[in-house]
Amino acid sequence: MASIQAIVEDSSTLSRPGDLLLRVLTHSTEPPTIYLDTDGDRVRGGWTYQTPVSAAGWDLHIDPEGTLHQHAGNPDVWEWSPVANLHDFMWESVDGETTVRLPAALLEELTGEWAGRIRVSAQHHDQWLPPVFFDGALYPPEPDGPESTPVRAPGRLALAYQWAPWAIRDCDPSGEDLGCASAAYGKFNHIVLAAGLQDPRHPSHAKTVLLIERLRTDHPETEIWGYVSLLRHAADWYGVEGVSSRAQQWQSIGATGIFLDEFDLCEAGWRTCPVDADGREVAVTRERQREAVASVHSLGMPVFVNAHSIHGVFGPVRGLATALGSGGAERLPDMYLLENPTAHADRWWTGLDMLASVARFHIASRYLAEHGVRLAVVDTAAEAVADDVADDVYRASWWRALMAGAEAHAFTNPTYSATDELGSNIPILEPPSNADLAQLQSLSFVGHVETSGDGLTSVRLVANESGVVVGEVRIKVNPETGAVDGGFVELP
Repeated sequence: MASIQAIVEDSSTLSRPGDLLLRVLTHSTEPPTIYLDTDGDRVRGGWTYQTPVSAAGWDLHIDPEGTLHQHAGNPDVWEWSPVANLHDFMWESVDGETTVRLPAALLEELTGEWAGRIRVSAQHHDQWLPPVFFDGALYPPEPDGPESTPVRAPGRLALAYQWAPWAIRDCDPSGEDLGCASAAYGKFNHIVLAAGLQDPRHPSHAKTVLLIERLRTDHPETEIWGYVSLLRHAADWYGVEGVSSRAQQWQSIGATGIFLDEFDLCEAGWRTCPVDADGREVAVTRERQREAVASVHSLGMPVFVNAHSIHGVFGPVRGLATALGSGGAERLPDMYLLENPTAHADRWWTGLDMLASVARFHIASRYLAEHGVRLAVVDTAAEAVADDVADDVYRASWWRALMAGAEAHAFTNPTYSATDELGSNIPILEPPSNADLAQLQSLSFVGHVETSGDGLTSVRLVANESGVVVGEVRIKVNPETGAVDGGFVELP
């Protein structure tokens, strides 16, 4: 049983508008630690357990003795200073009920601005409410409407990082006959081709051009993404200009979008950044993210972003919003890749990694709905994947993708077919055996994913065409092994 029962907001007894009164109820008489995110900014405040997968930068915290602290320093450093001038701040804890009054004047003084809304999380030993790595409970709360979205099987995603992208499955490795490769890729909704193939100097460039031409003719609805790193190709480090020039090369040979890798935030001084050939740290700031995305958007192309921390992609950073969005008449919506959220090389995540995985899925469905961005999910086996895979990891990965409303899903080998041994391994997978698509196709999700206080069970309600809730997609995580089980459950 979780130690924390509830976080309650109540401003009805306060005389000054803008003040907040919080009550945290616990199963123990020992007071919790309470964390406050006053601005929603990812790089102001401290990250939970100093990891960038944390959903919030905590600006203030109140320790179990009732002392208010303000974060000082970089987000990956747990450094706090007691607040000296408390004004009308009030804290008391009696018999498992901790009450905190946060005066608006104090919050304005500490934060420099006060929007009248904060996010709150409470920790009691290893228990968190909301679960660890989730964004805090918003107070005052906003109603979460019964949004309805169709339940649909995610499309197929091919991550084809091989040197010769036509040499897949049992197709002609010489590339003289591209019909086989076109037919195989035609089973996929999205194809990501490897870095460098867009360059006329690449040995495989000419045949890649012919392959893309064939794919665009045979399968015009398939989206073809050209790989570009935000940082480098091999030892060639470059800035936004390098991203833009490579994107133009991909566009010139028929790619429909740019797969923008290595998109995670990294700023010298608070997180170790990659080092270029001259020994200089290469920062990825929100400004650089936005410039790179804008350079691709200016070509009328969407971006398909890969970064470990979804918060670093979509959360505000120093007041700057994400550049990703829903597109419009000029281009399709952008996409985000949730990479290895369930398992890596067939190994389940455990411990805090597993809880971070739950949070990544939970946050993904909300961020992406907010910004109109599409979601793709990929998990990996330990070696080559057969078309008839019956792996528990694949089943769990597919159901989690469906619950999150993913546009595309892949379960593939650990190198994304980049090695000689696995280069031809592009599996064409059907939904797992416990997925009855005929049963699901006329149903809709109601609202967002709801997750239990310990973070181990996630549920999303499913309604029929009349709006009546008839079941739920339920995902359960084994806290001992990290193993995930999921599927559709009809309600009696």
